[in-house]
Amino acid sequence: GVRPDAAAVVLVTPESAVGEEFATFNRLRATRQLDRIIIDECHIVLNRTFNTNLTVPIEYYKTRFNVSYSISYPHVITHPILSPTPIQYHESPDEFVQGGITYVKRAIIARKDFRQGTSHIWKYGLQYIRDSDKKEVYYCHECRVGKSKQELFVINGTSRIRNHLEQKHQIDPQSGIKRKGSVRKSIIDQQKDGAASSIFFWKESVEKFKELLIRWIVYCHIAFFQLENQYFRELLLFLNPALLNHLPKAAKTIRSWVMNAFISKKQQLREDLHHSRSRISISFDLWTSPNPYAILGVVAMWIDTTGMRRVTALGMRRIYGEHTGENLGSVVLELLEEYDISGDQIGYFMLDNASANDTAVELYSRISAHG
Repeated sequence: GVRPDAAAVVLVTPESAVGEEFATFNRLRATRQLDRIIIDECHIVLNRTFNTNLTVPIEYYKTRFNVSYSISYPHVITHPILSPTPIQYHESPDEFVQGGITYVKRAIIARKDFRQGTSHIWKYGLQYIRDSDKKEVYYCHECRVGKSKQELFVINGTSRIRNHLEQKHQIDPQSGIKRKGSVRKSIIDQQKDGAASSIFFWKESVEKFKELLIRWIVYCHIAFFQLENQYFRELLLFLNPALLNHLPKAAKTIRSWVMNAFISKKQQLREDLHHSRSRISISFDLWTSPNPYAILGVVAMWIDTTGMRRVTALGMRRIYGEHTGENLGSVVLELLEEYDISGDQIGYFMLDNASANDTAVELYSRISAHG
């Protein structure tokens, strides 16, 4: 033990950070009895509650890491960034056979301008060509070291490969660094344990969670892959560990959620328009996007069954070719047919005073009259 009236020196290492030494460190910090910390390849930030005598030798950083440092507060030291040691694996075979199928190393038959990707997955594996269908698959160095059967994922994204590296080989999906067995459980792992003991979600709660998540993604223009971000997942699981069983693991899953929600909402809108208490007025306009693409937006206005005035976008369609009335009219007609809006349901067309718009409306009138 440490005498309450005595200052102490504590050695903090990656191993001791989860052991008795770190418990001693926390106890000393709480009583302000800590005199010096000697750091051995461990990131640490010292806060202002420490005793003013607390120091970390600047020479240690200069000689140990040879990196720049900065001090923004007398007792707050910006920690150095430590790069992991490059991983060395034995040379993989130029080709091998698994399940009766031959696989050939991609680098052997690659073009001169072939370049490996920048994702951390390429530190732990490489590409092979499957002879049966010429598809590229992922060869895992870690599986070879562990003498496990290669899973040989077809390369059409990195999600499945990153999940494999995390779940089977303890490789962090964000940093790409392999976790050591002695390190304490990650936040995600702790929350998985919590999820197992948490109360279950009612089905209505799960559906509400999906609806709110989709709305946030769509309205805020969130990229689907953000759902795979470790820190975002930790935030949600901190709020409720039971979400672990309902939070999608891959961007493809959330994409399917969004597309299914779109189809469902479109069907609901189709039914609302069908039961309209008024005729449906249509407005459309053409503009150029920043891309630049020619985009035609079509909007419907009507009174619903509750007597409320509704204004809803039916769709935005890219226009190919010249911006003629015939071209615009065919796109508008196609959209109205998607929502089962017939000619006798149309009230008015409200448009800019352009000859192409006049032609588009005349075209629709002629077609709907004979349809």
